[in-house]
Amino acid sequence: MLALMNYLTDFQLLPLERAAETIRELTKQTVSEGTLVNDSKKLYVALEEAEKVIKQQLTDFAVVYFDETGMRSEKKCKSFMLLRPKN
Repeated sequence: MLALMNYLTDFQLLPLERAAETIRELTKQTVSEGTLVNDSKKLYVALEEAEKVIKQQLTDFAVVYFDETGMRSEKKCKSFMLLRPKN
C-alpha cells in the first residue's frame, strides 16, 4: 500500500484528495490525506541515504554515458534513459 500511495502522490502528482479517493476505490480501504503526507515523508527519509550513495558513485566516475532509447511495450512506444559508467 505504501508503494501505491507514493506512486500516486509523488510520481503521478495526484492531489491528496484524489489520491485518497483512488486508493479507496482500488483497495476498499480508507486513507487520510495526512497519512499520504506522513508516509511520503517516511519514504523520503528511508531513501535519503541510498540517494546520497548513488549520487556519490555517479560523481566518482571519470565518464558517465547517458543515452535515451525506446522500446515497444503494451503496444506503445516508451522511452527511457540509460546511464552507465565508462568501462
